[in-house]
Amino acid sequence: MARGRKVEKIGGNIKVATRIRPLTAKDPEGSVFIHPDPANPKALRTETAAGDRKYTFDNVFGPDALQREVYEETAQEIVRSAVDGYNGAIIAYGQTGSGKTHTMQGGGSDPGIVPRACRDLFATVKARERTTGCQYEVSVACFQLYKEGVHCMIQPKAEGEDKKGAGGYRQCSITSYGVTGACEVPVGSAIQLLDVIHKAEKNRHVAATNMNMMSSRSHACSVVTIIGKSVCGVDTTASQLYLLDLAGSESVDKTGSEGLTLDEAKLINVSLLSLRRVITALTEKTKHVPYRDSGLTTLLKGALGGNSRTCMIICVSPSMYNQRESVATLRFGQCTGTVQNVAVKTVQKSTKQLEAELAGLHAQIETAVMLKREFEKRVAAAAAAKGPGAAAAGSDAPPPSAVPLPLDGRSVEDAPPPDDFLCPLTGAVYTDPVCLSDGWTYERSAAEAYLKKHGQPPMGVYDSVVKQHALLVVPNTIVQHQMAQYYGALRRAAPSGQRSP
Repeated sequence: MARGRKVEKIGGNIKVATRIRPLTAKDPEGSVFIHPDPANPKALRTETAAGDRKYTFDNVFGPDALQREVYEETAQEIVRSAVDGYNGAIIAYGQTGSGKTHTMQGGGSDPGIVPRACRDLFATVKARERTTGCQYEVSVACFQLYKEGVHCMIQPKAEGEDKKGAGGYRQCSITSYGVTGACEVPVGSAIQLLDVIHKAEKNRHVAATNMNMMSSRSHACSVVTIIGKSVCGVDTTASQLYLLDLAGSESVDKTGSEGLTLDEAKLINVSLLSLRRVITALTEKTKHVPYRDSGLTTLLKGALGGNSRTCMIICVSPSMYNQRESVATLRFGQCTGTVQNVAVKTVQKSTKQLEAELAGLHAQIETAVMLKREFEKRVAAAAAAKGPGAAAAGSDAPPPSAVPLPLDGRSVEDAPPPDDFLCPLTGAVYTDPVCLSDGWTYERSAAEAYLKKHGQPPMGVYDSVVKQHALLVVPNTIVQHQMAQYYGALRRAAPSGQRSP
């Protein structure tokens, strides 16, 4: 883990919810083959020629489910955790005409997940600002994956750029770091955020087919970025919330697509097939997951088996006419529910805090160098006191403290310790020796008590650099090592009857 980051994790499988749309005027009467299970609110059953089958999900919403109910059960927790620093993704998947766009966008007085998420996000931001004092910055980027190309839905192409094939809007690219080239708009309220998203939605590619008068011909994605900063600038959280309305899978014999819409349908189905392959690979835990097979799966790499709290809402038609497509969607949803994600909250320390920590580390290094020089002087002085021969021995001579004194019939415990092992403040043998900024060694408890009372080390401070860190306490591992050497040699030299047990 990189210095400057503290990480909190939330693990769990991708949450999968199923929404059954009501029958439409085009659906034959009495042709319903999907029914919510009255005994289990998280299950539904299908009635087909191959027999009845039961499917279980995290949530099941029948044709009468309210938009508010769908949002609260699927997306609310993800949206609120995004404010706290966790990436999130809410994805609508299903056959064309199954109610995905209605679930995500809603209409008029019955808003869907996206409008409710925008309002809830800013309500949560305001609540966090009141309770924690943090300040938040929110921005949004909107783009669509159309015919395997990624196009910004907010900003038109610049003068002189090729405007063909993308509705005159700027082309973007998908990298391992996300989408580059998309226009990111800062927003300060839910109204501003909704306004940007609604204007972007008007630039989405749609076309009329036999299944849907306003059939989406591209995968639409809105990415909301939330950055939270504490008032003192100590910590910063950053997260992204992906809101995806996928284009629906199509059976050409039912949609009647031809020409351009047929080309669009082929590429939509190819990208959704790539999505199914990725889910299959994650479910089977294969070594290679084909994220790069399409732009869609590259975009969703973090949301599928990665760093995100993800909910996939699979929308199905209950009509027998759409049985094949609906059953395939249900099976895909069950596989998706076995994929595990680990959402990571990364709190980045501010530059100011990192600089302060770095300055403290530099001060510790300077103090350690000073202590090392002081110790070398003391060792040299002790060697010189023993005569020219001892001084010439240099580093090969054992430190004076490592040479045990004779026991003279005393036990190891009663043997007098060398002066180097006695704290100058207490006169007792060290148990936890530490160095202070004056270059001397003391017992930790005595040193901390002295610093607390006097605000400086007992022997004063050497220079202005060290004075800035007069309260610095550093463990003296050299003395600890010497004491271990000394008493180890003493025990080895003592007669068996005088050794410590």
